[in-house]
Amino acid sequence: MFFGAYLGPEAQIDPWRKAVEQHATWLGLRFTTSIASQPPGNVFACAWLAVPDLVSHPHVQAFDDVIEVGTRCDIPGGALWQPRSNPYDTNEARLRMGVSSGELTVMLQPLSPEHLFYSTTTHGIALSNDLRLLIRMTGLDLDERAVFSLLQYGTVLPPFSISRQIQRIPNGHTLRAKMQSDALNIDVSLDVPLQREPISQGINAATAVRGTMDGLLERVPRGSGLFFSGGVDSGLMAARLAALGRNDVQLINFSFGPDDRESNLARDMAAHLGLRCAHIPYDDTGFMDVLWRATEDYSFPFSDYSVLPMNMMIHAALGPNVQVPCLIDGSGADDMFGIGLKYPGWRRLYKLSHATRSAVAGMYQSGGMWQRNSRVARVGRVVRRSAQMPLLQAGAMAQNSLDGIAYLTPQTARDQLDDAFVSYRYPVVRQLPPADQFATLMTINESTERVAAKSYDPLRRRGIRSYSPFLEPAMVRLALSVPWNVKSARGKPKSILKGLLADQVPSEMVYRRKSGFIPPYESILASQPMQSYLREIVLSPSSPLAPYFDRAVVERMVDHAQEWKRLNLEVYYFFLWTLIFLTAWLYPLHHRA
Repeated sequence: MFFGAYLGPEAQIDPWRKAVEQHATWLGLRFTTSIASQPPGNVFACAWLAVPDLVSHPHVQAFDDVIEVGTRCDIPGGALWQPRSNPYDTNEARLRMGVSSGELTVMLQPLSPEHLFYSTTTHGIALSNDLRLLIRMTGLDLDERAVFSLLQYGTVLPPFSISRQIQRIPNGHTLRAKMQSDALNIDVSLDVPLQREPISQGINAATAVRGTMDGLLERVPRGSGLFFSGGVDSGLMAARLAALGRNDVQLINFSFGPDDRESNLARDMAAHLGLRCAHIPYDDTGFMDVLWRATEDYSFPFSDYSVLPMNMMIHAALGPNVQVPCLIDGSGADDMFGIGLKYPGWRRLYKLSHATRSAVAGMYQSGGMWQRNSRVARVGRVVRRSAQMPLLQAGAMAQNSLDGIAYLTPQTARDQLDDAFVSYRYPVVRQLPPADQFATLMTINESTERVAAKSYDPLRRRGIRSYSPFLEPAMVRLALSVPWNVKSARGKPKSILKGLLADQVPSEMVYRRKSGFIPPYESILASQPMQSYLREIVLSPSSPLAPYFDRAVVERMVDHAQEWKRLNLEVYYFFLWTLIFLTAWLYPLHHRA
């Protein structure tokens, strides 16, 4: 469900109301509004845009002098929304409006996949968890800081958004807005600290993880689904659902064909657990459809190379007559339980002198290493990142080493992005040990901003709740409390999760080499439809992104892709895909503007 709110003079509410109506019509949704008067002459208005069955169940509760508003709609029969529950125990954004004080408070959890944006005038503020709604109100004024952030990090660092007139509330922060002396006063500050979940005496870490997971899964409404790859993360959740007797939950697997070993193993694991599993086949003609519907499917731009299969799976599995209240995914497990093992390697790299790393970075560029996928090229791209930015940004956030090769971030934009990291992202993890800082930053930047994002919006547009137990506050606090030598014992990533899964399925299903959820990008980029899209739209001089990349270098990348030459993976999975997806997302908005 999409949400919008307005606080300001009643006389100026009409543009907001009109934008909500137009946006709901465009998305094919119905909307309901709630308006409360605020002295003197102001109003606080909320709107929920949802499928018809859910639009009548908004989250509005009045307690004494406070109105509490949730940004999602209730799921009939579900327990994911708990009235008056501790706001620190849910990833749902909460708004609180003081009836007499006129102060609006908006709180967002550190690892919430939900994004909240706001736009201000002298006298009012509009908020939404849908960037497109605010763009409809303010227009699209492309922000170069956001574009370069997407190219470098795969996401837009808050407080920026893709449009200069709109800002984003950073994860882990609270916005407070209040009318004072006929002017709007806004403060955004860190307010949701990451906390550890103490493990009760006499209970070991594995038992605590299993118990926390069971508690989170028990809240899932009946008839829900689980995105199921047969890997450790989705496998453990499926196993715990089976142990809880939740055979009402159906597994959904995406198959790249009859020879897809991962899909076949997923089928075997589902059968062993006694759970139903639907297999969605890959359609090698459908990848362009994902681009044509990108703006309608996603409320903000991001970069994740597996968005193609995930989007295809959602559209193939969830037709108009499919009733699924909630879909579960495993976002966050890799980072919170495994990625911290990479921190010592990055720390050793930074013990080399900056001059040495800069020399390697120069050779990576002058030698054209980005055109190869050799081991030397892979080492070169990591070293180049280390020469360009501090450790936490290079290791936990940056997705490529092509700044200065395929694009050039202006110094002013780079400084402002660095300031955004220091001011809004790093404070969320400042109190944690270094390895946990590294892992949690990667969880925020990758799992919540990119991985979870690829299913979050397409699902809520259908009135389906997206639920990521590994990103829920209780699991995050617990994961931060378990030492790395327990979470990833003997240097094996996610060993604690693998051990729990191996208690319920044959060990050969657990301890094996696993491939990622990666579509056949070589053939996709070499195909005639994608080549035409790249040359006619992405590389068009009239593209809104044309000023932001080196056309000659990108043309060379496109030529190599057409010839099936093996490029460095950062070219395929990160840079080119970012350009493609961002162009697709901006195209309708740019032409509408």
